[in-house]
Amino acid sequence: MRIALINSPSLSVRPVSRSMAGGLGFDGSEGMLLPPLDLAIMAATLRQTGEWVDLIDADPLGLDAAAVYARLEGQQWGFIVGTVSLPTLEQDAAFLAELRRRHPAARIAGKTLVRDHAVLKALLEKSAADLVIHGEADLTITDIAYGRSRAGTAWLEAGAPDTGPSFRFDEGSPVEDLNQLPIPARELLPNERYIYPLLGTPVATLQTSRGCPYPCGYYCPYPLVEGVKWRSQTPERIFAELKEVVERQGITKIYFRDATFTLNQERVAKLCDLIIAAGWPIEWVCETRVDCLSDILLEKMRAAGCVGLLVGVETGDEQVMHLREGKKGLTIPMLAHLREKTFQLGIRLHFLLIVGLPQETRESLVATYDLIQRYKPDTIGVTIITPYPGTPLHTEGLREGWIDSQQWKDYGGHQIPMHTPNLTRAVRKRFDRIVFEAGPAWNPDDADAVHWLLRAGTALERWDPLAEQLKQFVSRNPSDLSIRFALAGVFLRLNRRTDARREHDSISLLDQAFDGLSELASAIDESEPVLTEHHAA
Repeated sequence: MRIALINSPSLSVRPVSRSMAGGLGFDGSEGMLLPPLDLAIMAATLRQTGEWVDLIDADPLGLDAAAVYARLEGQQWGFIVGTVSLPTLEQDAAFLAELRRRHPAARIAGKTLVRDHAVLKALLEKSAADLVIHGEADLTITDIAYGRSRAGTAWLEAGAPDTGPSFRFDEGSPVEDLNQLPIPARELLPNERYIYPLLGTPVATLQTSRGCPYPCGYYCPYPLVEGVKWRSQTPERIFAELKEVVERQGITKIYFRDATFTLNQERVAKLCDLIIAAGWPIEWVCETRVDCLSDILLEKMRAAGCVGLLVGVETGDEQVMHLREGKKGLTIPMLAHLREKTFQLGIRLHFLLIVGLPQETRESLVATYDLIQRYKPDTIGVTIITPYPGTPLHTEGLREGWIDSQQWKDYGGHQIPMHTPNLTRAVRKRFDRIVFEAGPAWNPDDADAVHWLLRAGTALERWDPLAEQLKQFVSRNPSDLSIRFALAGVFLRLNRRTDARREHDSISLLDQAFDGLSELASAIDESEPVLTEHHAA
């Protein structure tokens, strides 16, 4: 059978990184193009059974929908699969519908990790696809293609004229032994075009485990999609795939896509020994948890080529961190130690942060901003809390009336589909912009960032570093009188009356009627600190 596996085009309409957010999809760009591992594994399985497979990864090939249609024209396809992500569900459904129209004799399938029944039913209705593959079809794809199996799929079954078609859903079974997976058919992919910002290009991805047993499943899509049971490949199986990537494909930049790569530290240590013995000049990054990293393992990982770690931090509010929606198991001292150790080893540290967890307050956001400034990760990733359908957060959000949008286009990680009891949508949007744009490399010319910094420094009484950062801003923006006023107040906190007087006099020269100026003068004369945020709120 002639089979087409298509990673559906997105860049020309709504860019999406389909493998992110546990495979539900995440806002994407040309600066982050990752290979469709799921399709490459299915392609390998299909080829083992003698099928002819064309794997089309549209975005890195520069193909829009029309170009994909043109590539498929003139051939008799038996089975066509197109990927579907939650944020791009509408455009992906339209793409499948056009495939259905152009290839009426072929079986058309959507491929998604969304498992919400209402979403899948809507997708089937809009796309006219024969089925949607939602489960782990790595080893069963041939039987699905021929209609011999419906494991892990959803479909519409014809019903009576007065009731219409009925939605059907087969749960399917996860692959218990990941060592059975074939090595992905990367030779069918444009490997030289894949890029990841923390590594550059070309980059290959490997997923050596599935499942996540941690309680952040309250909001996180990984346990929803992969299950809570952790399943992994052996070091030897991982090494065999790495050997194919490095020696056959010539790729030396590796991104391990596991939700918690070092959950079993002994497994990773053995893999590192194999990599070191091979002598490959590779660089790799992985995502993991702070409480799954020993110093000894970190040192071995660095020797084996690890150049970056992505760690889930979520929030700087330690109280929220320890709640069900936080990052249980993480403490600020543990994070501080990891920052120091990675700096010593030359491993770049990337904080993964979420804005808007249900119990967060404005003070929580201040603590998060302070955390970034205090520990200065090399890079950060900031997302807005998103109530993915199927998570406990989505259920609670519906019950409490928090969810403001059920338009799936708002579920890409940087939109604001919900409010929470303590934070409005506007506050979260403003904070996300400040942190996302300024990041750990704080921009002393960003007035909004300075105001947040002022709140953080005041709340935590970090007067010395606050004074230095405000001085940077004032030196570049001398006419911003509200920040000069705040700086004078900080100087008074430090008993630096001469510096405070200098700021007072500078304000007076620019605006003698400035609100609070006389109060500031009295405070300087009496050595009484004034409210540093008099004008910063």
